[in-house]
Amino acid sequence: MFIVPNRRRRGAFTLLEVVLGVTVMAFLAGTMFSIVQGSLRAASEIEVIQRDNRRIERFVEVLRKVFNTLPPAARMELQLIETNPLLQEFQLFGAPEAFAWGAEPVSRHPITLSLRRYPEAITSPDLPEYFVGLHRPDFFQQEAAGEVPLTNPTVIMLGGRSTSVVPDEKGRYWLPILPSMKSMTWRFYDAGKKRWFDRMGTSRPPLVELTMVPYERNVPIRVVFVVR
Repeated sequence: MFIVPNRRRRGAFTLLEVVLGVTVMAFLAGTMFSIVQGSLRAASEIEVIQRDNRRIERFVEVLRKVFNTLPPAARMELQLIETNPLLQEFQLFGAPEAFAWGAEPVSRHPITLSLRRYPEAITSPDLPEYFVGLHRPDFFQQEAAGEVPLTNPTVIMLGGRSTSVVPDEKGRYWLPILPSMKSMTWRFYDAGKKRWFDRMGTSRPPLVELTMVPYERNVPIRVVFVVR
């Protein structure tokens, strides 16, 4: 009689197979985690860029309306503050309804737009160094004359809304409009000479050019406004 020998049935994995399986699963889990983490990081960066783009678009639209509705007596000035980096202060006189905001939206005071440095107390290598600020002399003043001038950004109530203001070394207070910028420059077109200048002439220019470079970007944003 021929007897078939009994074959052992495999009832469990060996220790080596278990270790290999766990290793493969850990590798796959790590890969999936990296992919998900990268996707979340990319989505967060895109959201930040889109938010900054919306801020810039609103700022440009406000400027476009300002230049299109300037009163006949309105005038502009451009002051050079620093050359390296280039820091300018663009001042607008005789336009009481330009940039209407605050407790008294209409004001006879001049309006100043400038690229400003953040105070040293809040700066670091990982944060932007500059912001685009708006200043008006009657915008914010300390209640008591004997108070120590502010040196750091302060949150105040303006028009029923909490707003941050940033002081400078001259005691002026700036309303941050674009919080993360690398550079901002102005130029004016001279129709007679058919050239762009970084200084104002004696007459109102027909065109005003604004060039901005947002923080962590290298491509400048150039906008040309028609002055009415």
